[in-house]
Amino acid sequence: MILRGKTIGALYCDNQLFDIAIKDRDLDALTFLAVQAAIAIDHARAYEEIRVLNPQLTSEKQSFVEQDRSGRQSKDFIGESRPCGTFSTRSIGLPTRTVVLIGGESGAGKELVSRTIQKKSSRKDGPFITADCSALAETLIASELFGHEAGAFTGARSRKVGRFELANGGTLFLDEIGNISMDIQARLLRVLQTKEFQRVGGLETIRSDFRLITATNRDLGQEVAAGWFREDLYYRLNVFPIIAPPLRDRREDIPPLAAYFLRMCGAKTGKSFDGILQSEMDKLLAYPWPGNIRELQNVIERGVILSSGSRFAVPALSHQPEDLPETETLSLADMERLHITRTLETTGGRISGKTGAPQALGLPYSTLYSKMKKLGIKKSGKRPR
Repeated sequence: MILRGKTIGALYCDNQLFDIAIKDRDLDALTFLAVQAAIAIDHARAYEEIRVLNPQLTSEKQSFVEQDRSGRQSKDFIGESRPCGTFSTRSIGLPTRTVVLIGGESGAGKELVSRTIQKKSSRKDGPFITADCSALAETLIASELFGHEAGAFTGARSRKVGRFELANGGTLFLDEIGNISMDIQARLLRVLQTKEFQRVGGLETIRSDFRLITATNRDLGQEVAAGWFREDLYYRLNVFPIIAPPLRDRREDIPPLAAYFLRMCGAKTGKSFDGILQSEMDKLLAYPWPGNIRELQNVIERGVILSSGSRFAVPALSHQPEDLPETETLSLADMERLHITRTLETTGGRISGKTGAPQALGLPYSTLYSKMKKLGIKKSGKRPR
């Protein structure tokens, strides 16, 4: 059976019942049958491939849409300072399959570092799938990573393709990897060892060729010593460690970052500014930025909301709320965004627990998280255990 010049199988004809030899004229009929069988097999294979890829592509598209909605506006790492050049140089030429662990403080831009690494690899044209382990509920993280079958649990009305499966042929980025439970750690270790897994509630073994990049703001070595993180998984993840430098160590990058956020926030609010005056930029350069790039983005966004006319004014660089100017009329969405942003700053970015933002705002965690996604707000600060 030959298809497009390639042998894909053989048609075997055996006669053990009658003393009748196959004649030459029979070969024409058998050749015709072989051709038809080859075409039928090709169609069956194509149909099966389409059947498998269709839901995967649909889920992948939805994943990208959700990422865009969650405020990931920039896909390029902005930074020309020496610390940035160091990790950028180290990441050049990394083998495609090398597992990378990105460390650094919260808000330092670890996801953009991972995107930079992907763009320098041979997988740059493959999918880039992300998952924030700190934002996923413990009961849902297995479903998000591994996927689930219809009826696997209450509310699972249809099959869901997980992040591991979506990342096939590309890169999977797991942020805040130190937040996953011991049970998920054990399952992740097995996936790294075999590249195989099963969906929740499924029996089919799925294989995915993905490149894993993880990030954390914790010291996983100390987490291992304290018994919070598996030692064998730590060594699997720590093949090639990279540190994303804090903003206070790359002050040369503050002006271009501030200019980028000003353009982005201005476009989002429909405002236009004549850049940032040097006197205002000096305020940004003198501030220690404990919340790093995420805090800088929040400050610029708050300044955009509060500034009038075409002149941008840096708001108070502290965690204390300031009075709104009486001449400025804010939309309900701007007021809500400003209030949530300030509360996140005063609570250190905590979105759970008695001292977290939901408690301070009087909102359930799910409601706050939904509002943050809708308003394009990313949490800041370090997440407590």
